[in-house]
Amino acid sequence: MVNLPDRIATSPLTLACPLCHVQPGELCELYVGEDENFHVERIWVAVKMDNAEQDRLNRLRIAVQRWNVYPISVPGENTKASPDSI
Repeated sequence: MVNLPDRIATSPLTLACPLCHVQPGELCELYVGEDENFHVERIWVAVKMDNAEQDRLNRLRIAVQRWNVYPISVPGENTKASPDSI
């Protein structure tokens, strides 16, 4: 048995099957009328897409955290707070 995550955000039905090359929205040709509607490879493509999206969001989150710690100063702006500006 293949270990798949409990939940994937991308539905395998929205992707083309890499094995039987059916279009998105169609069931895999070998499994029409059976309980198993997708090739496992089609599910793995969805898992890889979800993992890639999670990696992208994590990199973005890290960049935002760095931005908050090390803000970029704009030339010509006063970056230090003065008592008058509060």
